[in-house]
Amino acid sequence: MTGVGKFPIKSSMTEFCDYLESLPYGMKFDWRGIRDFAAGLDSTNDCLLVAISKNGRIDAARLAEDDYSHCEIALRAFDSSTWTLCAADHKVFEHLVGKAERG
Repeated sequence: MTGVGKFPIKSSMTEFCDYLESLPYGMKFDWRGIRDFAAGLDSTNDCLLVAISKNGRIDAARLAEDDYSHCEIALRAFDSSTWTLCAADHKVFEHLVGKAERG
């Protein structure tokens, strides 16, 4: 992840990325945590957020290959302009796309 803003552990971007890389399953957020994280970002150059089922496992190798098939939801923002959205449930996908289109 690269970007500018306020990060959850009150650190620099580099420190936050180092921290994330030290976590075997990434950083866990609840919905409020995601909203707070998003509100604190000024810009993103490369940011990936994924949601997995409660008993699911993060597969970093698959994520590195842009394979989000094991995720309930995946959202990747690249250079504050290109967005990739994937959702296992088509209704959830349509709902998220609709929200994004309405702003």
